[in-house]
Amino acid sequence: MEIQQLRVFLAVAEELHFGRAAERLHLAQPPVSRTVRQLERDLGADLFIRSTRSVQLTAAGAALMTPAREILAAADRAKAGVLAADRGEAGTVKLAYAGASTHVLVGVLAREVRRVHPGI
Repeated sequence: MEIQQLRVFLAVAEELHFGRAAERLHLAQPPVSRTVRQLERDLGADLFIRSTRSVQLTAAGAALMTPAREILAAADRAKAGVLAADRGEAGTVKLAYAGASTHVLVGVLAREVRRVHPGI
């Protein structure tokens, strides 16, 4: 199961139409159909009931909806975290100071860094 397969699955499941899902994803319809078929093969279950006039979720497809959304949300959070760390907006700052005379200043600087960069 791949992230892109889950994105395609959710688009089809929410639209209940392969063509509209393809438009939403900025893809052609045949790759959307192939992606869903491959996901169904990977999972060993039909996710949709297809006819010439309609698309419906199977019980297996309905069961995949919530986990698919959770997986995609986690992937989005991971990407955002990586990008924030890469831009220096998240992570850990280590500093050393020389004795009690700078103790107050360390607290002031730490609060300012947290205010300006809450991810650090």
